[in-house]
Amino acid sequence: MKTALTYFGSLLFFVLVLSSCNKDEEVPDRLIIDGTSFKLTKGYIAGYGIEADDNGDQGSLYDILLASDGVTVDGSDLGGEGQILVMTIFSGSTIELKPGTYNYSDGFIESTLYDAFAADADFDSGTGTGYYTVDGSVTISRSGNTWTIKFDLKMEDDAGSDVVVKGSFSGQLIEVEFS
Repeated sequence: MKTALTYFGSLLFFVLVLSSCNKDEEVPDRLIIDGTSFKLTKGYIAGYGIEADDNGDQGSLYDILLASDGVTVDGSDLGGEGQILVMTIFSGSTIELKPGTYNYSDGFIESTLYDAFAADADFDSGTGTGYYTVDGSVTISRSGNTWTIKFDLKMEDDAGSDVVVKGSFSGQLIEVEFS
């Protein structure tokens, strides 16, 4: 009996170790800037209507803003202190932001991540650090009013140093008008 329990215990330990080694644990509602994790608590979306991309294809342009708790959003004015990720996405739909994967492109092309900006800042004083996209992708899905957004971006700071920005957000996106 003791041998069976020892065997079972060893087997269970082995399975747990293997499963934990093979998983890239995802922490929901996080903005991770160069390894430092910040909690995302709110999301906003603004649509700019039907546009034609560089190839003449019709679609719609959207900004998605994800923010931490200390950030306030009033139209295009940001206040408070915290972290944000703003993504400009050109959807291939003229009606809504389509679920799917959007890869970064420095051209204005249908179904791409056109631009993104991340910041860890005090928006009232204008101090902090900003990061600009040079590569990466965003995956968007939707179930009812709940949006799930996963992002894995290569960005640069003002000095040109590479920074990895990744994470996810799941929740409602509040419709706003950014000017």
